Amino acid sequence: MSGHKLWLQGRINGMKDNVDNPIIFEKYFTDFYGQIFNYWYWLLQNKHSQPIYIATEEIAATNTEYYELISKLISSIAPTDKVKVAEEIGMRLFGND
Repeated sequence: MSGHKLWLQGRINGMKDNVDNPIIFEKYFTDFYGQIFNYWYWLLQNKHSQPIYIATEEIAATNTEYYELISKLISSIAPTDKVKVAEEIGMRLFGND
C-alpha cells in the first residue's frame, strides 16, 4: 500500500509544483483523477474497482462526501484549490501517516 500512497502523493506534488503550468498540471491531474476511483474501491471498499460509469453512481449513492470531493475536482475552481481537494482525497484514502 505504501507504493500506492507514494504514487498518489507524487501526482499531488506534481500538481502543486505546476499550478502555473497548465499542460504539466493537467498531466498530473488526469493521472490522479483516473486512479482515485480505483483507490476508493481497493482501499475503502476492499473490492475490485468498477468501470467509471458504474463507479460514479455507486460512490454518489454510498459516499456522498467523497463524491462531492471528486465533483469539485472537475469544476472550474483554481488549480491551487484543486490541489487542496486532491490533498483531502489523499487523506481520506490513506490517512495521515
